[in-house]
Amino acid sequence: MSQETKVSQVMTDEVVVAELTNTIKQVQDLFVEYDMHHLPVVDNDKVIGIISQTDLLNCYDKLLESGKTVSTDNLNSTFSVEQVMTPKPISVAPVTTLKTAAEMMAEQHCHSLPVVEHGKIAGILTARDIVKYVGGMEE
Repeated sequence: MSQETKVSQVMTDEVVVAELTNTIKQVQDLFVEYDMHHLPVVDNDKVIGIISQTDLLNCYDKLLESGKTVSTDNLNSTFSVEQVMTPKPISVAPVTTLKTAAEMMAEQHCHSLPVVEHGKIAGILTARDIVKYVGGMEE
């Protein structure tokens, strides 16, 4: 990995996002449909949170612990996107070096970083993106 490599060269720039108006079931469907593990939550293209598959699994655990049946209705009536998301996630700019972004991810124990430019979502950088990039350089 070059010390000069920028996040913009590696990030996923066609980002699928959730909004506060989405249901938990809709978020779950996005994870499945697009085979992703992290979903930025936006309000007018401004990142306000992030949801991971692990966050959704925690919803299932909480339903089971409370004695409720795991169902779409119970998921949607018990949890909202705002309750499940991690608010104000750490983000990076497209010009941030990949090395700096990877260090941030390691220090913060996170697997993705929203990429923000001029206050709006421009992409997402995931651990998967970094692995693909590094793997491609070693071929």
